[in-house]
Amino acid sequence: MVDVNAGWRTVRPLFDGEKCNQCQLFWLICPYGAVDRAGENYTVDLNFCKGCGLCAYECPKEAITMVKEGREIE
Repeated sequence: MVDVNAGWRTVRPLFDGEKCNQCQLFWLICPYGAVDRAGENYTVDLNFCKGCGLCAYECPKEAITMVKEGREIE
């Protein structure tokens, strides 16, 4: 069972679709099950993301960066 984020996360993932090569690694590596997959589209459920940064660390194309919580998607 995955616990919902209690509001203590300080950073969250920001994805760059231009860099992504659809390797699916971040979907497989997320220890909290925060990544949903529907076909080739992925979304992060920020209710479950803890901001651990494993997805950004493991991304071979550096398509994921961790940004300060509250920053709007540009």
